[in-house]
Amino acid sequence: MKLIVVTPAGREKYLRLLSHHVLKSPEVHEWHLWDNCRNEADRAYLRRLAASDPRCKIKTLPNADGTINVIGRFFRFCDDADALYLRLDDDVVFLEEGFLPRFKARAMASWEHGPFTVRGDLTYINGYTNDIVTPVQKVDSYTLTDLSLNWDVSKTFDMGIKSVSLGFEVRNLFDVNPPYVNSIPGGNGGGGYDPTVTNPVGREFAVSLRTKI
Repeated sequence: MKLIVVTPAGREKYLRLLSHHVLKSPEVHEWHLWDNCRNEADRAYLRRLAASDPRCKIKTLPNADGTINVIGRFFRFCDDADALYLRLDDDVVFLEEGFLPRFKARAMASWEHGPFTVRGDLTYINGYTNDIVTPVQKVDSYTLTDLSLNWDVSKTFDMGIKSVSLGFEVRNLFDVNPPYVNSIPGGNGGGGYDPTVTNPVGREFAVSLRTKI
């Protein structure tokens, strides 16, 4: 499972520090830089950063104006089913040594029979120390389980189309609550949980239909 780091970018003075930690890690398959710059000087630095390492990919949206309101629209680029996405905001200026390889671990198992594929994903999110409060807080680790079923309809019926598949997914199968984090709500969420690694929604269901003509 490849690791893709995403960062709403970007302020050069912070990205210079964050880039040192992200790009030195071989565990990072790609670094997606969401262009939400407020001025052309920062945008020029973003281009230089992307040119410095082929893992850097700039993602752009029309009318991205540097405000936090637009950040949620960038999540449309998190569309690789074989990737594990980790968001690091551009004002994260320090990562503990070994943070990326041990912060998240993910295991996947699948079973295929004819047109049907069943897949289970196990995501372990490591505990850490919340040092933005006094006294510091030990945040617990936790584990999420996802389950999906895919039916390749085109293997069952001759529909004259190259591929048609129907999928059903349960995210957070056991409805596990994220650990409590002592933080105040911000523009990107938070307030009792860490929005950079989880969400408080709980169990979710999704249905998908994919075709290739």
